[in-house]
Amino acid sequence: MILPQQFAIANGLTHKKCALIVRDERQRSWNLKLSSSNSRTRVYIGDGWRKFAEENFLKEGDRLMFEIVTNGETPIWKFRVVTHGETPMKKSQDEDEDEYEDKDETTYDKSFGQPHFECIIRQYCLSKGFMVSLKITI
Repeated sequence: MILPQQFAIANGLTHKKCALIVRDERQRSWNLKLSSSNSRTRVYIGDGWRKFAEENFLKEGDRLMFEIVTNGETPIWKFRVVTHGETPMKKSQDEDEDEYEDKDETTYDKSFGQPHFECIIRQYCLSKGFMVSLKITI
């Protein structure tokens, strides 16, 4: 899963290669690996992403939020599936498949206090580990 570039830069992740712990609201945790490409412009979660997706029953159309809890030697993030009611958001028939493809909306919410980003799961997110960021808050 490739992280939004602006999120990675803002949080000093572009030169990191380390373990990453992701926790959900029920305090379950997953040990993942955070890495950067050779050019260091892309930061991604490699090892563990597919298992994480499977164990959380992620499917196309789900919207996720990842939030940094600590950003030390081994970062700890929390995540949740953002929902409308009790069901994950689904892509409407009218929605252009590439609507979010090049969209990188950034907002700065000082009251939130913790950097986070949201992404929407597309089929390629599950098969190839790519995602599209929707919103970054720092």
